[in-house]
Amino acid sequence: MAKKKAWNVFGKLRTATRQIWMWSPARRQALILAQIGKGKGALYRCFICDKTLPKYCMDVDHIIPCGEFSNFEEYGNWCYRLFEGELRVLCKPCHQERK
Repeated sequence: MAKKKAWNVFGKLRTATRQIWMWSPARRQALILAQIGKGKGALYRCFICDKTLPKYCMDVDHIIPCGEFSNFEEYGNWCYRLFEGELRVLCKPCHQERK
């Protein structure tokens, strides 16, 4: 039988906080600024390669990465970078390259 992975409170906390961030006004504003056109057919411009693609092909990137946290003392700073950091919209290939 495979060994069960240990429950990681920080991984769960990171996932839950990122799900909340997905609805943040700053993230929505970054998408609005990158949007070309209106409605369902709208395209978004990648900040790096300048391609215009549909929303499902784009990611919102933190210019200064949020990084990781492994204790509760680091969590506050991580949250600040997540919610207050500068954002830009990148296509998935550019975002993957940046990671």
